[in-house]
Amino acid sequence: MMNKTRTYRATTHPAAPLGRRLLVLALTALLLLGAALQARAQAQAGDPPDRVARLSDASGQVWLYSPDGNEWVAVARNRPLTSGDRIATDNGARAEISLGTTTLRLDGATELEIAQLDDSNYRVHLHGGSVAARLSSPASLAEFTLETDEGQFRVQAVGRYRFDRFEQTSDLTVYAGQAVFEGRNSALPLTAGQHAQFWLDAAGVLTQPPRSRAETVFDAVETGALGMAGLAVASYHGCVGYRRWWMHRRSALWDTEWLHFVAHGPADGL
Repeated sequence: MMNKTRTYRATTHPAAPLGRRLLVLALTALLLLGAALQARAQAQAGDPPDRVARLSDASGQVWLYSPDGNEWVAVARNRPLTSGDRIATDNGARAEISLGTTTLRLDGATELEIAQLDDSNYRVHLHGGSVAARLSSPASLAEFTLETDEGQFRVQAVGRYRFDRFEQTSDLTVYAGQAVFEGRNSALPLTAGQHAQFWLDAAGVLTQPPRSRAETVFDAVETGALGMAGLAVASYHGCVGYRRWWMHRRSALWDTEWLHFVAHGPADGL
C-alpha cells in the first residue's frame, strides 16, 4: 500500500498598490479636516438665541444699527431683536420693543441698545432720549436692568417707569412701583410718585437726592407764596411810608396853622 504524501503550496496575496493606500489616507484626512472646520464654524457662529425681543410697533423713521456695514438701516415692525442690536428713532418717531410682558416705548430722538438678552438677563443701555417701561410680571423684575453712562436702574416692583438721558444726566420717574439707582459708590431707592435726576461728580457720588412731584409742586407754591408775601410786605411798607409822610406833612401844616391861630386868632372860615 503506497502512502501518498500531500504537498501544500503556500500562497500569498499580492500587496495592495501604494497609490491606493495613499488615496485612502488622503480621503480620511480630508473628512477629518472638513469635520473640524464645520465644528469651528458652528462654535464661532454660536447657537441661535433662545430668546428674542420684537419690535412690536414703529411709527415714523426707526433705525437698526448694522455692525456688518457699520451703518444705520431702516427697520420695520415685527423685526426680531437680540443681544447687540441697537434701535434709534428720528425726531417725532416712536418705537415699541416687547419681550413677554415687558414693554419698552421709545420716544423720538432716542437710541437704545440691547446689551444682553438670554435666559436670565434682559439688560438694555440708554444712550440718549426717553424710554417708558411697563413691567407686568414679577418674574421679569430680577432680569431687567436699564443702564446709562451715569449708572444703572433696577426695577424692584411691577409698575410703570420713565427713563430719560440728556446732556450726561439721567432721570427716573416712578409712576407706579419701586426702583433703585446704582452708581459708583452710590445706591438710591425711589418709590411711586418720585422723580429724580442723577449726575455724578469726579468721585462718582450722587449730587442730588430724589424729590417727589408733591415736593416739587410744594416748592413752586412756596416760592410763589414767598414772592407774594414779599410783594405784600413791600406794599405794606410803601403804605406805611406814605402814611408817615402824609402824617408828617399834616403835622407840619397843623403846626403852621396853630402858630397862625395863636398869633393872629382864628383865620377866616375856621
